Amino acid sequence: MTQLDLAIIGGGISGLSALHFLRRKKPEMNIRLFESDSKLGGTIGTDYIDRYSFDHGPNGFLDREPLTLQLCEELGLRNLLERAGEKANKRFI
Repeated sequence: MTQLDLAIIGGGISGLSALHFLRRKKPEMNIRLFESDSKLGGTIGTDYIDRYSFDHGPNGFLDREPLTLQLCEELGLRNLLERAGEKANKRFI
């Protein structure tokens, strides 16, 4: 077995973000992420029923935070972001 410099436990948003930034800052490190679930992302997810999307996991996404948008840009996810409509301002979560 190859010697690891760092093990990250959990493939939720925190573990994935840590892996992303560490690989960018320290590409020479041998890092491995361990996740027990069959998918990455932790509790974050979206279900689609008919033409509606139902997000679950976090309460919201602070798209006014530059670092959050920068991370989405670096990961190639910026074009997947969907802004909530005006009616969402009166929603109950």
